[in-house]
Amino acid sequence: MTEDDRASPHPYGRLRVITGGGDMPSDRDHVLQEAAIWYIRVVEDNPGPEVEEAFVTWLEAAPAHAACWRDIVATADGIGQTRPQDQALGHRYTGKMLSPSNRPAAGRRRFWSRKTAARPILAAASAAIVIGVLLIPDALLYLRADALTSTAEVRAVRLADGSRVILGPESAMAAKIAGNQRSVRLLQGVAWFEVAPDKTRPFRVTADHATATVLGTRFEVRTAGQDSVVSVEQGRVRVTDDEGTGAAILTAGYRAVFSADGHHATGRATAPSFGAWREGEIIVQNGTVADVIEELRPWYRGRIMMLGPRLSSRRVSGFYRTDDPVRSIRNLVATYGGRVTMVTPWLVIVTDR
Repeated sequence: MTEDDRASPHPYGRLRVITGGGDMPSDRDHVLQEAAIWYIRVVEDNPGPEVEEAFVTWLEAAPAHAACWRDIVATADGIGQTRPQDQALGHRYTGKMLSPSNRPAAGRRRFWSRKTAARPILAAASAAIVIGVLLIPDALLYLRADALTSTAEVRAVRLADGSRVILGPESAMAAKIAGNQRSVRLLQGVAWFEVAPDKTRPFRVTADHATATVLGTRFEVRTAGQDSVVSVEQGRVRVTDDEGTGAAILTAGYRAVFSADGHHATGRATAPSFGAWREGEIIVQNGTVADVIEELRPWYRGRIMMLGPRLSSRRVSGFYRTDDPVRSIRNLVATYGGRVTMVTPWLVIVTDR
């Protein structure tokens, strides 16, 4: 592993890039790093026209510069909570080489201004590219939750009725155990339930688009994008959608998936693929590279960006450790010619090559 000793064209100096698929960073890794730092420079700071001119010169120096700039702008769109008019700033230079008529006139700022630099939302978005995580927690989630976990944290919770819940990373739940009512709402993430038997009080778990009702069993509930998934290890679970329709009875080894559009499906949930996260493993069978990365995201203290549809859609099966998610991803994509670029310890970009 080495540091790039070439003179840097930007005022932030050199930044080491850690990559997969070899010990030496490629030229593209260096350009991707420079594009990321240029993005921070142009949206946060208030440089003069000479810096803008230097950026345009860098952008036009090679087609790879423009290509990496487009990748970084796409990354910013993915993790930056910016208004559409603010996102347009990054897209202004995502076209081909700038013609003389499109180049900024000397002394005139088309991209930067003090007003732009002062926009707090845009500043937060650009900072997220470097630190890879927004530091302000979801206040509403904190207010609603009785128990929640942070990145890479697994927490066991004992409810008042004796039931046990294991929360996966970046997960939250609210519980109400009183009188004849035993109910839990999974607000985010994944949870494993070991329900204390009580024939007089059914135990209900509600996620975004599904409700599971049991008397005493072991099962998993997770929110996965636009889906709510219920998987059963032991016992019987009755599941319905969020309107109380589409009922199905799941037995051990089966799961149901309820989508936001009202569709649902049931099928085999091959053990031990679900619940393995409790032991520090993610098991994927005939999933995609994108599926694996999505499963590993809550275990990484930063942002993981996937650029390139060819690699993300490739089918894979395997076991992936959660204690070193970047290494797991690097080993996964290297097999297919992919590359992992660590721009900072908090931002990882996965590309096709």
